[in-house]
Amino acid sequence: MITLYHGTDNKAADKILETRTFNKSKGDNHWLGDGVYFYKEKRYAFRWIYIAYSKYSGHKPTLNGIKKYYTILKAEIDVKEDRIFDLVENSKHKSIFDETLNKCLE
Repeated sequence: MITLYHGTDNKAADKILETRTFNKSKGDNHWLGDGVYFYKEKRYAFRWIYIAYSKYSGHKPTLNGIKKYYTILKAEIDVKEDRIFDLVENSKHKSIFDETLNKCLE
């Protein structure tokens, strides 16, 4: 069991809490493609909602403004270690990512 953080808008957070299910993000605007994104540290989830608020609201970010539209969910997740693609603490995963990115850019 690991503790992770997920930044999302308040409407999606309410649905996640109600259904206890995360919907995959889909489309070309996601860093590693379709999926559900989590962070090991709460501050990175906050960074995500800060950027999302800045991008979609058109306003200068303030803590009250961000809280009005976004939240951070804390999740206790039971997942097999081999299902986690960790770009921070796993140098092999980071190398795979870098090699794949370079090939895509070629």
